[in-house]
Amino acid sequence: MGNDRSEFAAGTGVLILHGFGGDPGEVAALAAYLKDAGICISAPLLPGHGGDKRELSRVSRRDWIAAAAAAYAELAAGCSKVYVVGFSMGGLLAVHFLAGDLWEKNEHKEALSGLVTVNTPVYYWNFRQIAANLLKAMGDKAQREQWRNRYLSCARGLPLRAMAEFQLLLSGSKGLYRQLCCPALILQLADDDTVRPASGDYILRRMRGSRTLLKLPQGGHQIFQSGQAGEACRAIGSFIGISQEARQISAEKTKRSASAAAPVSAAAPVSAAAPVSAAVEGCM
Repeated sequence: MGNDRSEFAAGTGVLILHGFGGDPGEVAALAAYLKDAGICISAPLLPGHGGDKRELSRVSRRDWIAAAAAAYAELAAGCSKVYVVGFSMGGLLAVHFLAGDLWEKNEHKEALSGLVTVNTPVYYWNFRQIAANLLKAMGDKAQREQWRNRYLSCARGLPLRAMAEFQLLLSGSKGLYRQLCCPALILQLADDDTVRPASGDYILRRMRGSRTLLKLPQGGHQIFQSGQAGEACRAIGSFIGISQEARQISAEKTKRSASAAAPVSAAAPVSAAAPVSAAVEGCM
């Protein structure tokens, strides 16, 4: 998908930031959903990503934050309202950018209309869910290999320097949430094997301003590449203010796209419970 910026003269724009070691393909379903609803979207490829993993060792967390800031400035120059959506590490980048020195220098602060974090880590690796995934796959060799390859690639596929930069980004974000006082949607999947669900609770407690925590029961870490992508997209669309009719049209297109591609992480099912939502109003 690359640096995908749909052209839109004015109105609402959404900056979508992908995760660590990934690329904009991770959030392609959301980008397509928003674009179909008439939203201007920007989904930049972060420095060091999208090619040889060794390129990640040549950049730092500051490069990623600066890229997020630059993408916001470009989008806000043509849109009166901008929402920032951060998937996984993308959420950490959004927090660092919106609560850091680069935000103070930004000329388009008034355009910021809200923040969405999706499976953004505070507590990393959900070992209980990993064990559930592996246990469920015991009788299925193909599925067992799928999970084995996923976890081994996570453990061995990224340069140590890049991993260290990610850890510094993660640890440095914990003290920044209290500086944020914009409307926020915190989206967390209960069966996320990469990010412990308690991360969403932490962000809800630490942030200021009107914020909502929405916990969806299924979809895994790569929610936008799962069969539940449509549900997550609709929740984000509602937060942004897309009309119900536009959400339905976009959801049908997203559903058709998702059904045409196999999920990246078909996480072990949890109980079919309704989404859990908690809302807090006002700066606290």
